[in-house]
Amino acid sequence: MAKRNQRGRSLLALLVALLLAVSLGACDFVSKDEKSVRETVDNTFAVFQDPEGNDISAFVDSKIVTQLSTNGLDVTQFLTSAFAHLTYEVKDVKVDGDTAEVQLTVSNVNLDDAMTAALKEFSDWYETEAALTVYRDSGEQGLYRKLFEMLYAKIDEMADSPASNDVTLHLKRNGDAWEASDDENQNAEFYSALYGGATFSFEQDDVDVSEDAEEAATAGENAGGEATTDSEKAADAEKSADSGKGDAGSKATSDSSKSDTDSKASDSDKGEKTTAASNAATPDGQ
Repeated sequence: MAKRNQRGRSLLALLVALLLAVSLGACDFVSKDEKSVRETVDNTFAVFQDPEGNDISAFVDSKIVTQLSTNGLDVTQFLTSAFAHLTYEVKDVKVDGDTAEVQLTVSNVNLDDAMTAALKEFSDWYETEAALTVYRDSGEQGLYRKLFEMLYAKIDEMADSPASNDVTLHLKRNGDAWEASDDENQNAEFYSALYGGATFSFEQDDVDVSEDAEEAATAGENAGGEATTDSEKAADAEKSADSGKGDAGSKATSDSSKSDTDSKASDSDKGEKTTAASNAATPDGQ
């Protein structure tokens, strides 16, 4: 169980790292006053709201991209789905020298809720024959892709009830540009709000798709083997029964011949030997 949870949580750790790797500093704009700070925020959210058009994967650590790709996952597709229903509203901006604070209301589908629902659906699905087929055809990557397909669907299903969070975005001046504070803890609530306030601690135990699929596949193979064995046993039993009937028939024929010979030798014993032959020709229990 510990191994299963550890392997399941490894994927979640990648996701958290991915979420925090999106850099606000990638949007460099000349900023000299409150207006320029607002423009920086607007342009940053424009990137979030159109990951594919802005090649957001370029802002993510290449190691994370590689690891996700190894599991058959596409970074841009994930971010596009995660931010598909993201909205925001700037409430207030305060500039103090080389730092700025932006008060915002950020709304989006809660990724925790969507992932919990997807994991539940996936847990039911991977026990089916369809899951075994996907695993045999595509291995672990196929199962991970299926899980995230379910996640993307759940995100869309929850679009009508997004979570809204009031947060503060902390910025610092870097030359002529504004970017996110180096202190990730300062903006932890902001990053969480981008995903509907997700904390990335799901209610359901994480699913280790590789281990579950292997167990299910083994169970299926064992069931098939047992069925074959039972079939073979039944065939052997039937063959044995037929053989038994043949032996009984041969014995009956032999005894009948002996009875005829004996009857010619002694008419007085005819009734007794005929009865014996009849009893021998009848299989036990009939």
